[in-house]
Amino acid sequence: MRPALVILLLVATTALFQTRASGSQATPAIVAALSLLTLSGALAGTAGLIAAWRPVRRKTRIRPFLLNGLTALTALAIWLNYVLNQFVGKQGSPLQRGLLALALAWMLSPFAGLALTSLGERLTRR
Repeated sequence: MRPALVILLLVATTALFQTRASGSQATPAIVAALSLLTLSGALAGTAGLIAAWRPVRRKTRIRPFLLNGLTALTALAIWLNYVLNQFVGKQGSPLQRGLLALALAWMLSPFAGLALTSLGERLTRR
């Protein structure tokens, strides 16, 4: 994947959140689903970039795994915080919802990092 595609997906995600904030007619479920698709595409693009940056002579997979896990943790925490704010509403404080989103992302990020490492290797094979 090219870096321009990753940037395009990130811009599309930002546009989705801004149209929701400006009072668009899109429901929170549609925005959450579209932003999840955009997030997955952006994570796949960054996984391809991370795999392409890895030195060819080294066969270790720990660096790409850690980088993919870190990007997945950050992206999932932001997305889950958005989803919890939209669907849970006013239950609990924003700090509690943010910590819950971070805890859920922390549990999911090792699995996402492993899957993204594998996907990145598949995308960069020639």
